[in-house]
Amino acid sequence: MVAARRIILLVFILSVVSIKDFAQVKGCADSLSSYILSGVSSFPTGEMGYPVTSGTDNEKNYYFPFSLNEPNKPNLIKLDKDYKIVWAKRYPLTKYSGFGLSEQFSGLHVLNEDNVILSGHALQPPANGPCKILSLISINASGNMNWKKFYFTDGYNPIVLGDVVGKGKNNDILVSNKLLYGSCFPTVEDNSYNISLLDDTGNIKWAKKIEVGGLGLFHKKYEPENNLTYGNNSVYFLGHFYYGAETFNYWPKGKDGFFISRLNYENGDIIQYKFFQFNISGKTIHFNAKQINYDTTRNEILIVAQADPVDINEHESKNLLVVVDKELNIKKAVIINLPIQSDVNPVWQQVFSKPDNTLLFSSGSQLEKSLIYTIVDNNQTIKKRRVIKISDIVPFQNSFTWDAITDPDNSLRLRININGSNSLNKIVLINTTALYNRENSCIGYELGNGTVNPINITEVKAQLFGKGNIPILVANQAVTDPENLMFSTTEVCKEKIVCDTIKLHAPDTVCNTNYPIIITAYKNPLCIGKVNFVFDTTEVKSFIQTNDTTLQLTFDKSYKGKIYAQPSTCNLLKDSVEIKVVAPAQRINLGKDTLYCPNSRYMLNAYNPSFINYHWQNNSTDSVFEATTAGRYFVTAKDYCNREYADTINIIQTDMFLKIEKDTVICKSEPVILEATEGFLNYNWLPSTNLTLVAVNKAEVQPGVSTKYSVTAEKFPGCFLKDTVTITVKDCPQSIYIPNTFTPNNDGRNDLFKPIISGRLKLYEFAVYNRWGEPVFKSQNFRQAWDGKTRGGIVAGTYVWVCKYQFQSQGLVIKKGTVTLLK
Repeated sequence: MVAARRIILLVFILSVVSIKDFAQVKGCADSLSSYILSGVSSFPTGEMGYPVTSGTDNEKNYYFPFSLNEPNKPNLIKLDKDYKIVWAKRYPLTKYSGFGLSEQFSGLHVLNEDNVILSGHALQPPANGPCKILSLISINASGNMNWKKFYFTDGYNPIVLGDVVGKGKNNDILVSNKLLYGSCFPTVEDNSYNISLLDDTGNIKWAKKIEVGGLGLFHKKYEPENNLTYGNNSVYFLGHFYYGAETFNYWPKGKDGFFISRLNYENGDIIQYKFFQFNISGKTIHFNAKQINYDTTRNEILIVAQADPVDINEHESKNLLVVVDKELNIKKAVIINLPIQSDVNPVWQQVFSKPDNTLLFSSGSQLEKSLIYTIVDNNQTIKKRRVIKISDIVPFQNSFTWDAITDPDNSLRLRININGSNSLNKIVLINTTALYNRENSCIGYELGNGTVNPINITEVKAQLFGKGNIPILVANQAVTDPENLMFSTTEVCKEKIVCDTIKLHAPDTVCNTNYPIIITAYKNPLCIGKVNFVFDTTEVKSFIQTNDTTLQLTFDKSYKGKIYAQPSTCNLLKDSVEIKVVAPAQRINLGKDTLYCPNSRYMLNAYNPSFINYHWQNNSTDSVFEATTAGRYFVTAKDYCNREYADTINIIQTDMFLKIEKDTVICKSEPVILEATEGFLNYNWLPSTNLTLVAVNKAEVQPGVSTKYSVTAEKFPGCFLKDTVTITVKDCPQSIYIPNTFTPNNDGRNDLFKPIISGRLKLYEFAVYNRWGEPVFKSQNFRQAWDGKTRGGIVAGTYVWVCKYQFQSQGLVIKKGTVTLLK
């Protein structure tokens, strides 16, 4: 396992542009090279020391360190954005007063361009175990020290063993520690952790101890390699646990899993935590939580765990990927099975991540002298697998280590440290553009993909206790000048890049959607890398890029649009092609035959994106036709594939009308009944003021002013007819006059007897009686008059009359009087 932790691999691009060779090329010209760096006096005989991580700053400067076991001095190389060596330094070791400690480094974190942190341990190896305390060095852009500090607790007991494992906000430093008890023979406190936050000058902001409880016999058998991450204004901490076994090493009866704790960034207090257990069906496989990373774009956290090599087949690698949200809820969990094609057992594995949670899994075989790496994107999909044969690059006798780095363009790069005889200690810098994008790179070859399967993660009931502050003592050390190192370089593999042309070939018109469309990009063979195709994926049923230059599209509907292509290694070069996909139309559908509704307009639509022309019954060529009369309408159309379609619709004339009675004049406050034609639906009378519905087609209105009333009714769905009537309101005088004589002699003058009325009556009754009280005339019709006749004929004399009447908006009146009949 020690050998596994000494494997370091870093990949980044070393690019050389030759203006002389490519001055005449339009587009992009370059050369991509992989180099061997050989130190003049940097690599003494012996194994290289502990692995150290690499980094970049925002100005695209690259930092990659290494350390030597004679005498374990930290060394650091800086390259600029053009991948030229800016400086190479060796930093002197110091001994802490009272401890007699020398140093060993295992981490690098770039806070900014002028503050690069080297982290490690000051140690003194006694006979019964090492004494260790945290050591930090801050280095500026010129490679000189800003400051150097040691960190420990009070005296010898306990002693802090820590690593810088993350970067917080405002260039803060995140540190994760174990607590060790005993002077130089420490006892590990298996259920406790120390987490610290330092500012960019190395001063302690807070240091907290947290402790696990509630799981029974508990062991932190493995510590995650990267167990702190910053996001959501919080610190997220990852821990691995193993519990339920009788002894520490009795694996078959134990269970393992991980827990996540969310801490307050300002003071380190626990906000939230959850424990999760791995549930893997089949034989017992123990997974070790490896790292945690916060994706600020998606606001989610990725947990990586790897299977213990003793539990799995020597020809495979198993990795768990668990995605949780910022509130620690499981969103997704998968297991990635990777065949590693190795005869060596065990095969050491490492995992490196990008800020967007793209992962690079790698495994190396010292005996086979080969390295396998796998790229998994942030959707947990395997994208590429390759093998690098170290012996194909340079011969060596001993071992190699590797590391990974995320560059400013968010790509993972590789570095291989080769340890051999004095003349064979090398650092190999491998160009990853070729590795990522080229099928026939001069370094490495493709492997088949592994498998990705969902797994079940269950929550475990346990507790996480905040144990308060830990007193951390800080000892400032004197800043000393580093030693300059000299390097020579040898080119191992060089590929010329000439991207001067790209041309897309695709069918102009596609008539058969049962077969995929093949689009091929032709480019200069010296233009390495895949062609990137850009198109509207929402319009496509399915698509796949079958190789570097071929795109396969499948459509299930008509489409017209452009497909764009651009070499991945040249953003100055682009081509496009327009394609038309003409899916067979189902038919033209003008709708069902319908009845004609007077004064209506019918918009007949034959449009289909597949049609190229239209022909209507009146020779119109538009895709739509507006019908305003009854009749027979038809259209024919042809698509881009010359297929013909047709349809007909009949708009049928019927007799229908909606009518209200004629205009009427009424007196003010007088009601009137409005009656519309029967046989319609959904009558709607307007205005509704002073209107009472008597029946669906009949309304009583009593307007105070002259008003135009309308009624709208539906003859059949969608066919509405309308009519209007005007009710004129007049101010009518209200009076009644009853004459006292009349002469019914048929001379045409004063022959009839009745009241003379002005105004509208609501009630009317008129009666005439003889001298004996017998009625001789009665009527309720104010227009009807007495002609003077009785049962005895026309008899002159005096008669009595009684009149009951009531005008609109007036009370009831009863009047009596006499009238004289003269002959």
